[in-house]
Amino acid sequence: MHNKISRVLKKNTLLVSMLFNLLLFAIIYSIYTPHFMTNDDVKMMLRVAGMNRVLEPSAYIHSNIILGNFLTWLYALDKSIPWYAIYTILSLFIAHVAFLYRILRNSPLIRSMFMYLVYFIIVGVQILLNLQFTITAGILSFAGVVLLFFEPKKMRRYYTLQGFFERVFTIRNFIGVLLIFFGSLVRWYSTLLVFGLFLPVVFIQYVFRPFYNARVKVALFVLTFFLCYSGVKYEKYKYRQDIGWKKHLENIPSLVSFIDYQVLENVPIQKKVEILATADWSLNDYYMLMHWFSMNEDLYNKVNFEKILSQVPKVKTNLPFKRVYEITMSILTNQYSISCIFLWFFVSLMINLRLSKILQLFVSLILPIIAILYLIFFRKPPPPRVWYIIMIFITWIPLLLLSKKNNFRSFLKVKLYKKIILCLFAFLLLYNCFLSIQINSNNSKINYESNIWFHNLMDVFNPNPNNLYIVWGEGFPYPLISPFDNLEYLENLNTIGVGVPPTPTTKEVLAKYNIKDVYMAMLEKNNVFLCLHPAHKYKQEMLEKYMLEHYNLSINYNPIFRSGAFNVYKITEMK
Repeated sequence: MHNKISRVLKKNTLLVSMLFNLLLFAIIYSIYTPHFMTNDDVKMMLRVAGMNRVLEPSAYIHSNIILGNFLTWLYALDKSIPWYAIYTILSLFIAHVAFLYRILRNSPLIRSMFMYLVYFIIVGVQILLNLQFTITAGILSFAGVVLLFFEPKKMRRYYTLQGFFERVFTIRNFIGVLLIFFGSLVRWYSTLLVFGLFLPVVFIQYVFRPFYNARVKVALFVLTFFLCYSGVKYEKYKYRQDIGWKKHLENIPSLVSFIDYQVLENVPIQKKVEILATADWSLNDYYMLMHWFSMNEDLYNKVNFEKILSQVPKVKTNLPFKRVYEITMSILTNQYSISCIFLWFFVSLMINLRLSKILQLFVSLILPIIAILYLIFFRKPPPPRVWYIIMIFITWIPLLLLSKKNNFRSFLKVKLYKKIILCLFAFLLLYNCFLSIQINSNNSKINYESNIWFHNLMDVFNPNPNNLYIVWGEGFPYPLISPFDNLEYLENLNTIGVGVPPTPTTKEVLAKYNIKDVYMAMLEKNNVFLCLHPAHKYKQEMLEKYMLEHYNLSINYNPIFRSGAFNVYKITEMK
């Protein structure tokens, strides 16, 4: 009877994967309260929802314009439905269904579901409770790569061109391509990271397989990459149709070099001052840019950016080894990373190792370290939303390498030392599962209480719809907005960010308020206010110095609203 049920379930692996994930997702979201990991998702949600008329246009989000227009259309149907959260969670659900489906196809049913459950407790819950579009894009791309390139068994030889096309154009391959393409729409750079991580592993896999199998995969990769890159080029084409947006987007690579890659951070202070002087920047002007206040186009423009960047090496040659070591270890010793690494070791010990699998496992552990070091030296120290993706890669590879030949009975025959090691990692893994449950429970409680507190705070603040609130950096607590909130309570909150030189839409908003200079508007207009985080008093000092250097004015900060999350000031001239 047991064998019969197992056979029936094995024949319906897709249905089993869907139902099991549906159960897990339902349990998680009925028990825990999620939140958005960063401001970015909340701001994109507000843009596409049209709830805040002074933010960027609905199409201009960090994700592709195609996705932006689709989400805008959904919110136009009914703004009370949390479409952004639904699309994010549904994307994660589909990706995890594809992942479990592939695991079930590779190895015994019960063992696969047990190992997947361990993975889900350690990794899956963390992702579901900390929603972030960069991670969502990575998970979607991972799932697509798994469907396209990880076969449960060798493919049979084909002898004709028709046979080749039959191998390429299958339903599984179609879904795999679609998942990667959708992932690239959510975040193109996440898809590139996934390709960089997975392709060496895929290459090793097909070195040990017949060439006719590899040709199909090469064709699929070329097709997928072309489709994803076409989406990127289409977005650039649409924005470049507008001269204002074209000019603005030309500044983005330079801004990334300053703010994300931090190319000047390791330059000695005296040398830095000399470099900045070539663009008539003071050191404080640079600090204003690095802390996301750069609305002066005469100062922060492409010409000045290039003057400065031309004198700075692209590789961070002055980055101290101690700093690199500290960043790398802070990532690898995080509780989440430790759990992922323990899972890697535990599953690896269960695999019947052959040369190809040994190489793939080795690469799956070395590549993440190489990726982290590359980002530190050539980009920026990877934030959690990036190294979460890298750690997910570490957990997926060994689970995908499990096969039907690996079963629990075979482990009874192994040598005593391997049993001891396996039991040790099993204990460590279970302990980390317990820690993960505890941490997620505490975070969920904080998310729930914070959201209630934020709703009450907004009732007290009661923003005037005629006012414009200048938000500097983390000046407004966007992450306290729940993914499932009905956003109507924010309709009267009109905010504008000042982190980049003004976009064409920003200029339109400023024109509505008859603002030509944001800095002076905060002094001269009674309906323009500055929002700052209570802990960021150093920003007040920077703005004071900026106003003194560029306007020869001394300013006062007059608080009109204070809270533990944000303060609102009316700036006046000091008499």
